[in-house]
Amino acid sequence: MTLSLSMRYTDRVRWRIFLFTSLESMANKKITYPHPDLEPILQPTYGVLIYQEQIMQIAHQIAGFSLGGSRHFT
Repeated sequence: MTLSLSMRYTDRVRWRIFLFTSLESMANKKITYPHPDLEPILQPTYGVLIYQEQIMQIAHQIAGFSLGGSRHFT
């Protein structure tokens, strides 16, 4: 069991390193957004949906859901 937990932890750490390395490499590239309202939401992550809060903000901004109602998308 300990081996399995440590492997899962190692996989998560490797994934985070890969993800943030990839995001840093995207910092110098021109990012296009499908809708202008998405830019302030996705700009911190270089146009990639990563956080649950981003999905909720998009549902609120684009579809007009309340922030409480937008949690059903996650």
